[in-house]
Amino acid sequence: SSGSGKSLFDQNLPAFSLCWNDARTEWRLAQERCDNCQYSPPHRSCQERGKQQLAFIRHSQCLLGDAVLNIMNIRIPGIYEDGQAVLWCPMLGKEDLGDADDACYETLQLISREPTWNEQVESLVLDFSGRNVISSAKNFQVALQQKQK
Repeated sequence: SSGSGKSLFDQNLPAFSLCWNDARTEWRLAQERCDNCQYSPPHRSCQERGKQQLAFIRHSQCLLGDAVLNIMNIRIPGIYEDGQAVLWCPMLGKEDLGDADDACYETLQLISREPTWNEQVESLVLDFSGRNVISSAKNFQVALQQKQK
């Protein structure tokens, strides 16, 4: 507890927040107490500048034959070669995670895997590698964009 009577932790406040756009096609997951700014005074922290972002998620749809595919694109802060996690904090010069360049080495991009046509069941299917999965058009898998298969 600091001299002002403010505690560094309040169990009544959320640890994370999730916000979305009006169309509900984009979501941002943020950590309420940034690892970089947690001990900084409010005017020198990212608290009012977007907070530490943990994920940016975009949903879209496209046609594949007669089927509609739901596509999830996810961008998360990456990991440096030394194993340290990238902190996506505005106070460290990191702007909105959703606006990061696709070629940015500091982010990892995940994308939903596309189903393939299965002649046997005459349908688009995803291989869940032997897992017992109830068939649903809502099932999806995400993989690193550069490692789709």
